[in-house]
Amino acid sequence: FPVHSKIAEMLAQHVITGKPGTALSNTLQPLYDRVFAEFTRPAETAADSAAKTAAIYAILSPSKETYIKVPPVYYLGRLNPVEARKGMLRRRALAKEEFVKIFASIMLQTDRKTANETDNQSASQGKHPGLSDEEGLGMLLFPAKKQDTCDSTQEKMETNRFVTLEGPETQLPKPLRELAEEIVADLGHIPNDYISAAQGMAGQAAASMPVACSPGGESLAAPLIYDEWDFRRNGFRKDWCILREKQLQPIRGTFVDSTLDKYQGLLRQLKKQFEMLRSKERFIKRQRDGDDIDLDALIESIADTRAGKPESERLFIRLQRDERDIAVLFLVDMSSSTEGWINQALKEALILMGEALQVLGDRFAIYGFSGMRRLRSDFYQVKNFAEPYNEEIKNRIAAIGPQEYTRMGPPLRHAVKLLQDVDARVRLLVTLSDGKPEDYDDYKGEYAIEDTRHALIEAKAAGIHPFCITIDKKAHDYISHMYGEVNYIFVDEVRKLPQRLPEIYRVLTT
Repeated sequence: FPVHSKIAEMLAQHVITGKPGTALSNTLQPLYDRVFAEFTRPAETAADSAAKTAAIYAILSPSKETYIKVPPVYYLGRLNPVEARKGMLRRRALAKEEFVKIFASIMLQTDRKTANETDNQSASQGKHPGLSDEEGLGMLLFPAKKQDTCDSTQEKMETNRFVTLEGPETQLPKPLRELAEEIVADLGHIPNDYISAAQGMAGQAAASMPVACSPGGESLAAPLIYDEWDFRRNGFRKDWCILREKQLQPIRGTFVDSTLDKYQGLLRQLKKQFEMLRSKERFIKRQRDGDDIDLDALIESIADTRAGKPESERLFIRLQRDERDIAVLFLVDMSSSTEGWINQALKEALILMGEALQVLGDRFAIYGFSGMRRLRSDFYQVKNFAEPYNEEIKNRIAAIGPQEYTRMGPPLRHAVKLLQDVDARVRLLVTLSDGKPEDYDDYKGEYAIEDTRHALIEAKAAGIHPFCITIDKKAHDYISHMYGEVNYIFVDEVRKLPQRLPEIYRVLTT
């Protein structure tokens, strides 16, 4: 290159790459340094830039060689940040759509496998298969950065091949692995909304698929899908739980007759008390018409007339009868922990409650709940609001028995939905439980308590009054946080439940 061209080429490389390029001779280096110093001198206006250009030409003018123009660097192109961002977002949206689709299919296969398996170990032995990690179910085992500790490229690839779902590790297919690596390279991690979208898609698909038969009887309707509150994300897991409403099959035996015989004295007393609650009578004073004269209003009217004031027309007392307009739904815990005398006391209490409510005339329904993991929340219909209380209902109460676990969020949300369809001035949701909410997966501890609490907040927002009757001796540690200070009662002795339940109901509704 001639001197002009060589210095211009060196300057272009320096600007593009940040490096001065090859070393110059002792004669050219000082010349280049003068050109570069002038080039990098700050310029604030167009006039400054023009002055810099003239100064560089002046430095190079003693050299008489012909300047050879440096060809343009075509690959730099023309910068268009707006179009570049649109292209990046389109590529990101396509990657998310494909990721969600593939990941949902893996989750669905895993859920179907784990939901129907039978574990011979007791839930109290060993560790539950659910995750305890803050990220919950669907935690992807993708590293945000390359693992420098791996010895080879193959080992690096192996770290990206597994996903944890409901406990077991599942190998990722190659398309999902490549997509995940692309997303991590773009965003630095797998966003939570990618996981939530896949979970929602898997939940919707699972609702339409047959699953293994669970205890209790045949389903009354198509499966229902409910969200679940995750306090760690401060948001719902969308379409997360599948609830099936089932008809509890009656058992004909001696339980109903023996219960009525055992509590016949208490039952007569309850019926008498509830008979008095059937309608409430009160006198309303100062009415235009009524059943009797209001003497206080009459004397006041005479005094006003003598004082020159206009006389009052409201001189009567009227007897007002307030009819009750109450609907209550009893939600019964049918988890395995109610086995034995707890279950016995629950059923006896419901029999007595049913007999007393027949006298009172309040509308009531009875449902039980249990389940196993999020894909099988069973909601057992004992009596709905439209059914009369008869021998069939009593025999269904006798059929209430311990099942599996206590995932309370979906049953509470479904009970609220049923109560919202009832036209009543007062709507009560009374839960009978022996312990805190807990399921076989990661639905336990603070997570389960916060989901239950949020479901109860949703009930209050819908105009429904939730109340809990519990026999858990440790309930004071958590139940006030879930229900509020005045919305629960602790029954210290289970055998008193048949007597206490009608008393509690009478206090709640007067």
